[in-house]
Amino acid sequence: MGSRIKEFIDNTKLFGEVITLLPVSFMNYGAHILAKAFSEKVRYGKNLEKILEKESSKLGLDEKNVHVKFGPTFLDTAEVEKIPNGNYEILLSENYQDAFTLRHELYHIYKKHFEDKSPSVTRLFLRESQSTLYGLFRIKI
Repeated sequence: MGSRIKEFIDNTKLFGEVITLLPVSFMNYGAHILAKAFSEKVRYGKNLEKILEKESSKLGLDEKNVHVKFGPTFLDTAEVEKIPNGNYEILLSENYQDAFTLRHELYHIYKKHFEDKSPSVTRLFLRESQSTLYGLFRIKI
């Protein structure tokens, strides 16, 4: 009997997380579309260096520890990864090479979102919402 109750509770928690996920997901997606329309494009060279230095310093990050690459990602968006020697790599796919997305990914580094590997749909979308707010309005939560 106890295992059936636990299974019911686990399924209820999962359902709650999925229900939470939908509106937050739409909000994040809509914010990305809006921001991309007005956000400065990021390109290799001086443009990238200028934006990376400016945005990193606002978060107290050393831009020398952040490396930006352009190329395909798992979901064709953007991602950040911790690499050796305390450095980070941001990978921007073709459709996400803009200042908004760079700020969004830098905020993930600032908050160390990727260090907590515990699985939680709610936690994932909380992190995305925080990073989206920072990317749009530079609001730190």
